[in-house]
Amino acid sequence: MRITKLSLHSSSLPALAAALLIAGLAPTQASAADEITAEDLALEKDPATGEKVEAIVVTGSRIAIDAATESTSPITVVGADDIALSGQPDLATQLRQIPALQGSLTGIDSVNQAPAGDEASDLGLNRLNLRQLGAVRTLVLEDGRRHVPGASGSAAVDIGAIPQGCIKSVEVLTGGASSVYGADAVSGVVNFTLRSGRDFDGLEFNVQGGISDEGDAENYSVSLAGGGEFADGRGSAVFSVDYSKQKSLKASERSFAGTGLYGLSFANDAIFDLLGLTDADFGLPAGQRPSQAFYPNVTLRVSSRFGIIAIDNGFASAFDAVLAINPDGSVPVLPGTTIPVAQVFDETNLRAFNAGTFVDAFSASGGDGIGANVNELIIPELEQLVFSAGADFEITPGITAFFEGKYAFTDGIDATGTPFNDDIPIRLDNPFIPTALRNQITTLQGLGQSPVISVSRDIQDIDVLPTENTERTAIRFVTGLRGEFEKLGWKW
Repeated sequence: MRITKLSLHSSSLPALAAALLIAGLAPTQASAADEITAEDLALEKDPATGEKVEAIVVTGSRIAIDAATESTSPITVVGADDIALSGQPDLATQLRQIPALQGSLTGIDSVNQAPAGDEASDLGLNRLNLRQLGAVRTLVLEDGRRHVPGASGSAAVDIGAIPQGCIKSVEVLTGGASSVYGADAVSGVVNFTLRSGRDFDGLEFNVQGGISDEGDAENYSVSLAGGGEFADGRGSAVFSVDYSKQKSLKASERSFAGTGLYGLSFANDAIFDLLGLTDADFGLPAGQRPSQAFYPNVTLRVSSRFGIIAIDNGFASAFDAVLAINPDGSVPVLPGTTIPVAQVFDETNLRAFNAGTFVDAFSASGGDGIGANVNELIIPELEQLVFSAGADFEITPGITAFFEGKYAFTDGIDATGTPFNDDIPIRLDNPFIPTALRNQITTLQGLGQSPVISVSRDIQDIDVLPTENTERTAIRFVTGLRGEFEKLGWKW
């Protein structure tokens, strides 16, 4: 993957920060009681050495403690520099490098998650999944406060809505979190700490792009973030805009997808012959063979892109005709004729259906059976825009008002699946019946029979491929007060 990055910084823009402060407030959607601020990371003295150390605070808890000395559970921290240097197209891909988060869903992997039109589709979502216990059991916080879900019907958060240009660090707590946060934190908590206006000195501009070694599946992202202080440091304001684009990739564009797929199934002599294996290759006692084997070019032998044609007296079923094919691949003929029970018209000739190397009643290797759809997407097309803004102002010493607002939009396109049609009846006077098939009809009628034709066909034409186009919008507003009782050492 080739990566190109560009970062620019400008001078301080206090006027811009002041303008963001006067943004309208919205109804509260989160409690300020769970908030942890940058002031919580103040330098304290190590009682053993007397040296100043940075206090690590367990975010989201109503009781601030030093996690380095008092927390019984380990906390993994990923800094903004680590995220920036990773060169990954999305945040979830970077966080999956943490072993406990390897089961997380990334945007580029969110294909084939649900049928088209299903509201439960995960297309375009980036969901964290700690320890493979489910995304709904992984609590995601932003600055110690709960975040709105990423899709209807689920409490799981889409971390694609987190403004990457403002991320200061990501803390992952994998144990004992449910005692503080409840059942939705059974597997742990992931907290995104964002930068405030005090962490900026003007604007930051970041451009990143990537392309595969094959010269396709391009992705790029652009982010702009800025902020600053005003009113002699009593207030600060921050904003960020993040835009990203991921191009799609078809199965036909990779050798390991489409018709190159391998399958695992119960093995038979035909499969071993196809693979060129003999008893000497197995390393087993004489007469014993492996019970399963991987076989190439997986196909569904009960259907075909050409369309399986069945003709018979009184009743015809293409599905039943294929099941009547012998394991050695030979196709039975109708009694008293040379007409195969299952045929295909390959745009040139009407011939017997080639069922491929037999695996089981529905599976084969090669032949006329339908394979993986070469037009389906193995990487979806994704486009995302995230805008966020926030401000805080010290009303009095110990009391600070704050506001946060966010708008996130995701547009995803996925093409997958194969529509199928089984046993479609064909009228004998259909003008599109090829001459060879019409001659078979005449032959059966000459034998005093009443021929019936049916056709089965799975459709892989790109124009009718089921396509899912999902658009998601997330809006989040938070406002409240925070402060501390300095004499008591309490924060609220």
